[in-house]
Amino acid sequence: MSKGVQDALDLLDSAICITDSCGVELWVNQCFEEYYHVKKEEIIGYSVYDLEASGIYNPSLAKKIIEEHTEHNIIHTNKEGKELMTSGKMVFDEDGELMGVISNAVDITKLVSLENQLQEVKLKLQSLDQSNTAQRYGIIAKDRSMTAIIELIQEIARINATVLITGESGTGKSMMAKYIHNVGERSKESFIAVNCSAIPETLFESELFGYESGAFTGSSQSGKVGLFEAADGGTLFLDEIGEMPLKLQVKLLRVLQEKTIQRVGGIEEIPVDVRVIAASNKELQDLVLEGLFREDLFYRLNVIPIQIPPLRERPEDILLMIMDFLKKANETYNKNKVLASGTIAALLKYDWPGNVRELENIINRMVITSKHSTISPDQLPSYMHDSISVAVDMAIDRNMNLNEAMRMCEERILNDALMKYKSSKKMAEALGIDQSTVLRKLKKHHLKIK
Repeated sequence: MSKGVQDALDLLDSAICITDSCGVELWVNQCFEEYYHVKKEEIIGYSVYDLEASGIYNPSLAKKIIEEHTEHNIIHTNKEGKELMTSGKMVFDEDGELMGVISNAVDITKLVSLENQLQEVKLKLQSLDQSNTAQRYGIIAKDRSMTAIIELIQEIARINATVLITGESGTGKSMMAKYIHNVGERSKESFIAVNCSAIPETLFESELFGYESGAFTGSSQSGKVGLFEAADGGTLFLDEIGEMPLKLQVKLLRVLQEKTIQRVGGIEEIPVDVRVIAASNKELQDLVLEGLFREDLFYRLNVIPIQIPPLRERPEDILLMIMDFLKKANETYNKNKVLASGTIAALLKYDWPGNVRELENIINRMVITSKHSTISPDQLPSYMHDSISVAVDMAIDRNMNLNEAMRMCEERILNDALMKYKSSKKMAEALGIDQSTVLRKLKKHHLKIK
């Protein structure tokens, strides 16, 4: 590396570290010395394994990337306990072999301050920008997986094709459906959302398709317009589509094919021009195999599939959401609360099984209940402390040998994935390994799919 490049990197306000493919530190900048309270000569030439064991890193990101051959972003601490957000990039030679890792660490406290300033600038720009953007509709999408989804929506929003949105509960499927409607040509028409799990089976057909006068006992004498007719020209969002009764699935399939509906008790074919967006937190293909969902309807709905990743897989979005929800909560409840850096660090470490909805609820709760202007970590729910402490304890336990530590970590990861995904196929997709490998490792650790 030339001296000019080194001088330029020394001016950066983030810690830069270059590690070779064997885990030996080759170079660090001046900010690295400040963040980790070390001198360059204490780092350069030493192995990340030894530096981690001595507490310089807790844990070492470069070691993790070299061992797993996958890029990561993590929160770790220096030997003084300071929380640092660190990202790492792999560098390859012309033959595709790993040459090393370049790591970049920033102080969370400074990051939060910069993020606040950035958010203020963005909000001012948004007030001047009248275009339909994702953030204007409350969608935060900085993470690569989410920006890809937003780009896809921009392409398909004006195409009158059926969309199937899948994802865990709380990931924002309803918000994404509304966004598709808002950026499309139907934005000035009706957007009607239906929660299929909330409608009694006996009322489902009449709610969707309406009924004629005197169609059944207790019906209105004037009849009733169904939701398909009410959404004519606009969008009908069928949330939790997997809960729709089988006999209604046949009629929905017919509507999607024929573009007409027939009211309960009626014989007239009524044309409807409706874009259907469906959503499910269940795997519809699994329901098809179980005989609970029609295969032909699944393929009719799955024209444009959009799978929203869980919040734990969107690390770049979490901090943005924290600051956005905090601002909204302060405005809603007329407060002026701020989050301590330790609280931010804890929120970033948490696994978020309830996804975006859980994060927003916790921010609202802390803003409402905190008695102080600065919200400290002890204001977090107790279950979050337990979850975070378990993960940290495993990361810093130095009383076990390497093989035992790797065995425990593997078992923990498999057990967590098993609890979240419930099937070897979904576990394999989430962990990035073959399904056969998942089954072999489950057997090794005496874990069973329930």
